[in-house]
Amino acid sequence: MRTTRTTLTGAALAAVLAVALLSGCSGGDSESSTAVESTSPTPTVTSPAAPDQDGDGTPDSSDPDRDGDGVNDSEDYAPLDPAVSVAPDADGDGVDDEADAYPDDPTRSMDYYYPSGAPVLDGYPVLVDTASLDNRVASWIDTPQAVALAPGVYAAYNPAQPDTYAYLDGPSDGDCAVRDLYFPETGGACWSGVLPGPQEPALG
Repeated sequence: MRTTRTTLTGAALAAVLAVALLSGCSGGDSESSTAVESTSPTPTVTSPAAPDQDGDGTPDSSDPDRDGDGVNDSEDYAPLDPAVSVAPDADGDGVDDEADAYPDDPTRSMDYYYPSGAPVLDGYPVLVDTASLDNRVASWIDTPQAVALAPGVYAAYNPAQPDTYAYLDGPSDGDCAVRDLYFPETGGACWSGVLPGPQEPALG
């Protein structure tokens, strides 16, 4: 049997060696050979600061006075405004403007009605001197002052009850026609032709 010898030239030998080297580099653990080690720092995640309106170190969620004005939120008209803690009261009658039907009138803060259901007339009720009234009424009412409830109709004034509106539902004395119109069932004495006294609102 005849044997053929193959002789590699220098260029061919170099090519064979290059292939062998490449094969050796790709061998082994492919997972570890392709792993890339990260050198980037791990980002730090921080929680946002809890809201603290007045900056007192107590989060708003547990701060009874969030605006730090010295008035607890439960009693503060504007709990997030340190400049305002009391509701505005333009007429100074003790009723907040928002709840006051007459914010510019210190004599009343809501709509009032006579026992008949009719709205109380403008200017009434008003405190007057009993001596200024019709003689028949003045002799009947035994107090120095009376509350004029409507034109020519009155109630004896008791200093222990300074709220004149409180007299609207009680007995009244005065002109029969006006009493029947506004106080049909409250009781009291009446006379015909009783005119309003000089201290009462002028009739329109």
